[in-house]
Amino acid sequence: MNENDIAMTMQQRLADANIATVVYENQDANPERPFLFVQHVPVERVDNTLAGGQLISRGFMAVTAVIEEGAFASAAQEMLDEVSDLFPKGLRLTITGGVITIPRPVSMLAGFQDVADYRRVAQVFYDASAT
Repeated sequence: MNENDIAMTMQQRLADANIATVVYENQDANPERPFLFVQHVPVERVDNTLAGGQLISRGFMAVTAVIEEGAFASAAQEMLDEVSDLFPKGLRLTITGGVITIPRPVSMLAGFQDVADYRRVAQVFYDASAT
């Protein structure tokens, strides 16, 4: 189990849903609006066993809906509602050497202006466990 497998599996599920163009971290792109910008944010790696071997990686995938300035903000929220539907609490995704579990509902953060864009962020939290 590694962070790259976690990120790739979650991001592939999002891309396959075809909600909007998906732009990944460090990608040199200026796509047509609307689009989804995705970041993988590992938070901690723990193993609470004395002998080891029970690694749990926790973090979240940040998904930012980006729409043009001046458009109704509801378009960004609608895209994030679709993202939320893709990652319900309790969802389990298999990865090499482990499993990803979505431990809680997707968190929605407040929207904000960014130059000529409006952005709204959702956080898809995960716990990935080695098997």
